[in-house]
Amino acid sequence: MKKALLAVMAVALVIGFAGCEIFKPGVAYFRVKEGAIATYETTVIKHDSTLVEDVWTVTDDTTITKTDTECVGETELDDGTVLWEFKNVMEDTTTYLYMAFDKDNEKADFYNDKADTEPAYSIPYALDSWTQSLDTANVITYEAETTEDVTIGEETYKDADKIKVTYPEDAGYVGAYDWWDKDYGKIKSWFKTEMVVEGSLYLTIDVTTVLTHFTR
Repeated sequence: MKKALLAVMAVALVIGFAGCEIFKPGVAYFRVKEGAIATYETTVIKHDSTLVEDVWTVTDDTTITKTDTECVGETELDDGTVLWEFKNVMEDTTTYLYMAFDKDNEKADFYNDKADTEPAYSIPYALDSWTQSLDTANVITYEAETTEDVTIGEETYKDADKIKVTYPEDAGYVGAYDWWDKDYGKIKSWFKTEMVVEGSLYLTIDVTTVLTHFTR
């Protein structure tokens, strides 16, 4: 369960930053504009059934949080690499991520800290397949699956790319997908985790994050 929770946290960070990929015009999925702010809403549905002294207790809980991701502007890593800085604000927590275009290899490189000398992960412009390491032994894989229309509120994104997300087998994930739009980057993400302890516990966590507002 610990690994599953760590993976949940990793996904939450990725959603906030990758979702702000309003990057340089001319590169589909990756466009950038200083001062642009993308607002995301995350809905977490938790179902927990526990057995204590032959009595099952069922708890259903739903929480909704808002995240604002701002493209702060250009900056540099400690080694002089020029890139874009993004600020993620969720309730009372502020974090940062840094992105650089790798034109030679047709990908966007992401860094967690200005002291980094190698990207934490990279996403190809083609958005076909890539990986992201949780740690030295666990890797998340992303594979393009199909395209479909995605409706969020009153907005419909035509032919959004549906990406299947696969976590390590022992992480407890039973399904995960991302949806990307060529102009707005990641517009939606969903995953579900499950934990079963026979005769004592059944727990599911269903998480959906969507782009609700964009300010240029």
